[in-house]
Amino acid sequence: MISSGKQFKLQQLLFGNNSGRVAIMRLFIEGSLLAALGIMLLEQWNVFAQLQDSMFNAVDAQQYKAYGEYLLDIGGYASSTRPYLYPLLVAGLYKLGGIQLLWCFQFVLHVTGGMLLFATNRSTFRSVILWFGIVMLYGIHPTLLVQTAHALTESIITFLMCVLVYVQFSKSPAKILHSILIIGMASVIKPLFLYLYVGILAALFYRALKTKSRRLIFKIPVIASIIIVITQPMLMKIQQGSFFFSKIGSITIHDYYLQLLYARVEGISFPLQSGPKEKDTQQIATATATWTTRDILSYAAQNPANAVFTGVETIFTNLDSGSQLLPGNKETLPMLHGWVKATRKLSVGFHLLAVLGIIILAFKKSLIHLMAEHAILLLTLLYIIVTSGISFWQGDRLVIIALPIWMIVYARVFKLVVRMLRGKLHEVQHR
Repeated sequence: MISSGKQFKLQQLLFGNNSGRVAIMRLFIEGSLLAALGIMLLEQWNVFAQLQDSMFNAVDAQQYKAYGEYLLDIGGYASSTRPYLYPLLVAGLYKLGGIQLLWCFQFVLHVTGGMLLFATNRSTFRSVILWFGIVMLYGIHPTLLVQTAHALTESIITFLMCVLVYVQFSKSPAKILHSILIIGMASVIKPLFLYLYVGILAALFYRALKTKSRRLIFKIPVIASIIIVITQPMLMKIQQGSFFFSKIGSITIHDYYLQLLYARVEGISFPLQSGPKEKDTQQIATATATWTTRDILSYAAQNPANAVFTGVETIFTNLDSGSQLLPGNKETLPMLHGWVKATRKLSVGFHLLAVLGIIILAFKKSLIHLMAEHAILLLTLLYIIVTSGISFWQGDRLVIIALPIWMIVYARVFKLVVRMLRGKLHEVQHR
C-alpha cells in the first residue's frame, strides 16, 4: 500500500505544475521511459536477434508486403482481401530502410500511443494508479511489444485506438468529426471497422439533417474520411473488375464461424483449443464448400441459439487467449510467458469488474451520462469484442487492439462507481 503522503508526492511529481512546457517535458520523459523499457525487454526476449525472420513470417504479413509492392509497381501481386493503406506503408518503409525502419515505425507508434494515454490520464483522471496501469498493461505488454516485430495491422490499429481515446477525452468541439476520420483510416487498414464507420457516419448525417447543421457534413475530417474509404472499392474496381470493399470478411465467416457453427448444430466434436479430427474437418469442409454468405445467414437464422452460443464461446476464448507471436516457450523464457498469462487473467478480471460496475451505474443516471459522453468509445469497444466472435485460433490479435479503449473507459467506470459508493456511505454516516 502507498501511504497518503507518498501518494501525494507521486501526484505532484506526475501531475503537478501542468504548464505547457513542463507538461511536454514530462510527456517526453514518460515516452522515453516506455521506449527504454520496451527496448530492454525486446532485447531480453531475443526479439531483435530474430527480427529478420519474424517480420514477414506470418502469411498475412507476406500478403501485406506483396500487395504494397504491387501498388507501388515494384513487384508483388493484387489482393481482393487486403485494403491498401497498411500494405503501402509496409512496402514503402521496407523499400526505404528495410526491416529495421519498419520495426522503428511500429515501435514509435507503440510509444506515441502510450504518451497519448498518459496525456489523457493527466487531463482527465490525474490518477497514480492509472499511470502505473498504462506502464504495466500497455507500455510493457508482451503482445503489444512483440507485435512491433511483425508486419501485421495490430500495431497501427492499436495506435489509432490510442488516438481515438485521446480525441474522445479532449475538450475539442470537433472530436466527433476527428473520431470519424480515425475510424475511416482504421477501415482501410482492417476492414472490420467499415460497418462501424458507416454507422457513425450515418448517425452524423442524420443529426446534421435533423438539426439543419448541414455544414457538419462538409467539414474537412468528414470529407477526408470519405475519400480515404471510397478509394478502396475504386481500387477493387480497377484491379478486380467490380466494386466491393474486401472479401476478407466473407472468407473469415465461412472458414471460421461457419465451420464451428456447423459442427455445433450437427453434433460434430470441435474443441476450440485443439480443433476437430481430420475426418471431421473434411466432413465440415465438404458440406459447406459452396455456401454463400446468404446461405450462412439463413443457417444461423434457423439455429439462433447455436448461432449465438458459437459467437459468445469464441469471444470468451479470444478474451482469454495468449499471443501466438511470442518468442521462445515457458521453459526458455519463463518470465515472459508468465507475464503474458498474468496480464491475460488481469484483463479478464477487469472486464468482469467493469460489467459489474456498469450494472451498479445502471441504477443511477451516471450510466446515461457515461454512455452519452463516451458513446463512440463504448460502441467501438463493444464492436471489437463482439466481432471477434467470428474468428478463432488468432491468439489475442482480435481483442488486443481494444486495450487502450477499455483501460481508460474502465477507469472512468470505476471512478464513477467509487464516487457513487462514497456518496452512499456519506449519506449513511450523516443520518
